[in-house]
Amino acid sequence: MEERQEPIPVAIYARVFRQDVDLPIDAQLNLLKDYSRENDYVVVREYVDEDERVNIVQTPQFGKMIDEARLPKAAFHKILVWKLSRFTRKPEHDITLRSMLRHRGVRVVSIADHVDNTPTGKLIESIVEDMHEVRSWLQGLDVARKMREAASRGFWMSSHVPFGYRRVPVQDGPKKRSKLETDMATAPVVKRIFDMAEAGRTAVDIARILNEEGIASSKGKPWSTTSVRSILTNEVYTGTLLWGSSAKSRIDQVRVEEAFPSIVSKAQFFRVGKQVSSGAP
Repeated sequence: MEERQEPIPVAIYARVFRQDVDLPIDAQLNLLKDYSRENDYVVVREYVDEDERVNIVQTPQFGKMIDEARLPKAAFHKILVWKLSRFTRKPEHDITLRSMLRHRGVRVVSIADHVDNTPTGKLIESIVEDMHEVRSWLQGLDVARKMREAASRGFWMSSHVPFGYRRVPVQDGPKKRSKLETDMATAPVVKRIFDMAEAGRTAVDIARILNEEGIASSKGKPWSTTSVRSILTNEVYTGTLLWGSSAKSRIDQVRVEEAFPSIVSKAQFFRVGKQVSSGAP
């Protein structure tokens, strides 16, 4: 005996415009419910908009339906409409929204024209998705270029602030950006770390000393060999700003000398760097 499958939960959406001479709301709903029964669907949501305007923002039930369809666990797997023109009249909205919903596991089904299931419809969706990816990549590239330009003027564009410094807001035209200045509470700790390293202390020794003295590292965590080494190898402490070394956009790296106050001299940084690279623990 075959196991009976559970009915597929669906939402139905009916919409008319004032200038319509097509099916009224009640007729659309009746057709959608009949179609659901014939295809073993169960209607769990009904959405109705009656408005002469085309702007999707001005159709509250449509917006509510899209919001519910985008939930991590949507109550329905399909949205049934009489015609795709009832979903939205603007082709760019139609394809974009249907593509987004499909990626979230919700398909839009037109019971009258079935355009969404045709090879042409699928091809158009695929092309639009590629266009979205290209647009997203171009937008990311544009953002990276703007960040690079700001970094080249000495602004700190990273979300992480190095231990020993603090972020200071600076007005840059209509925007607020950040620059670094030394943190009087933690900058002396950084200088001491370099001094101990230059005097022959290993990263293990330095971490142990700082922890014994109760000096907290970044975010209040205990010092480790790794955290000590990350300071001893970070050129930022010479007042040098580096940006873009790991940028996915492959934009050239920005290097700005004396972008902010230094905590150690370049000479000391490179002397210590030789000791660290020599393999001292």
